[in-house]
Amino acid sequence: MSSVRVAVVQYAVGNDVEQNLSKSLRFIDLACAPTGALKPALMLLPEVCNHPSRYRDQEHAYGVAVTLTGPFVTAVAAKAREHATHIAMNATVKGPHPQVFDTTILIGPDGHIIGTHEKQYLFGPEGDCISIGRTPGRVYETSVGRIGLYICQEGLIPESSRVLAIEGAQILLNPLNSGGPDEGDLHIPARAAENRCWVISCNNVGPIPGAHARNFVGGSAIVDPTGRVIAQASETKEEVVYATIFPELADDKKVGSDNDLLADRRPELYGMLTATNEEVPVCAQPADEILPRVRVSAIQVSFDGDISRTLIRTIDAIRHVSAAGTRFVVLPELSFFDRDQVAVDPAAASRASTDVFQQLQALSRELGIYIVASLIEAEGSRYFSTAYLLGPAGDLIGKYRQVHLWSSERRWASPGNEFPVFKTPFGQVGMMIGYDGLMPETARILTLQGADILAYPATWRVDSEPSVIVVERAAENRVCLIAAARADSEVLRGSMIIQADRFPCFPHWWIRSPIPVECSPGNGMHVSSGLAAMYGRDKRDFDKTDQVRNRRPEFYGALLRDSRRGPV
Repeated sequence: MSSVRVAVVQYAVGNDVEQNLSKSLRFIDLACAPTGALKPALMLLPEVCNHPSRYRDQEHAYGVAVTLTGPFVTAVAAKAREHATHIAMNATVKGPHPQVFDTTILIGPDGHIIGTHEKQYLFGPEGDCISIGRTPGRVYETSVGRIGLYICQEGLIPESSRVLAIEGAQILLNPLNSGGPDEGDLHIPARAAENRCWVISCNNVGPIPGAHARNFVGGSAIVDPTGRVIAQASETKEEVVYATIFPELADDKKVGSDNDLLADRRPELYGMLTATNEEVPVCAQPADEILPRVRVSAIQVSFDGDISRTLIRTIDAIRHVSAAGTRFVVLPELSFFDRDQVAVDPAAASRASTDVFQQLQALSRELGIYIVASLIEAEGSRYFSTAYLLGPAGDLIGKYRQVHLWSSERRWASPGNEFPVFKTPFGQVGMMIGYDGLMPETARILTLQGADILAYPATWRVDSEPSVIVVERAAENRVCLIAAARADSEVLRGSMIIQADRFPCFPHWWIRSPIPVECSPGNGMHVSSGLAAMYGRDKRDFDKTDQVRNRRPEFYGALLRDSRRGPV
């Protein structure tokens, strides 16, 4: 397996274009100072390395922008040729006057431009002077691997990087201009892990005069396909950080045994991802609707050798949290069953599920609460892993059949084919189960369908799932999320409740990086919290930046395709 030496070149960008060019060239030379195997074959510079994205007006933005054939890009290209290395630089680039595009330019070791990418999803005031990208993301074949380009804010929603992964990218390059640590702490590791790609990010450092934050936060990083940060720059220093990567590792999308994060997608069900804002229910919801707060609980239990004993323990836990004010309870994935035994005799498990369902139904009626329970449903000769939403009258409000099945579940279960959302007094509820959470498409479709709250019966099977992915599902969609994990999960982490923050907030990046309330691992534990779903009705994470309405669905055709590579 071939290796590639890569570098992130982190430095401060000022308001003088000529000085920025001189600094860029100097840091390129510095990055290439190592010789032999330590010399980088690929390096990434920060976003807008010609001039920070703050301008007096449109003419100022156009005046400091560069052209692809002008002296700034030509000088960087000459350095790529001099050092025989790939350089990805990002700058504001002139379009038809007075348009300017935030553009990443990938230059090959011969000094020729391999390809470019214009930013599709702009941050806040950038849109005052920068135009939205005109073309979909592309993957470029190079001598160091297949490279996909996305830019800063594009990483805060799942579509841009997901399209590149489906198109076959091994390496994702992400230049940043960020004043919030959420990108390095959450979004970049999550994008790497959910797509099983290398992600290389490079941020600015130094002050941000008169802007939304005091300083750029550095933290440029090189992240492996499991979401593990293998090299990272400081928050404040100008520096070059190196790592050796193995691009071919990104071709293996397997998690666990016989699961594949791309092959196990269900693209025939993802039509909502390419729907316009006029076509998605969430955009028709009133952002100012008053929804009452509700106390919710995730009960952390799992099969302890006997279904009746597990049910008694679960009912006792539900009574306990109900006495403390909880009105909405989520139970873990198939928590009443030994997962291996279900595959041996799903018929027996479905019969047991009927009894459990009836007892939970009586309990919800007695306590006047909502319960989400993960059980086995029989329909003729087929069986489904199904989440049921029971109402306070003991009524069945709705059910969800798991769409993405883990390899062991495929031995006995049929997949569901819908992503329903159900109305409650405190918000619209969508459900997902287990493996669904590793697929960004699930939570995204539920959000577009209008879900305010995601109830998630879970099993933590992959390290990145509780550490970044489940938080990313809430953050990228601006929804509340209740994840009840089995106590016998392979990964030792607790159940979580994540509240969507109110817009606006200070500092601005808090809204993009919600902090879960989490209980300790272990059987019989629970976590409870108040939840205000109405905060997530406003999908902005900054002024003029909406995580739903600023999607570019016309560029997401690859999400509906089975194959991993090739033209849309």
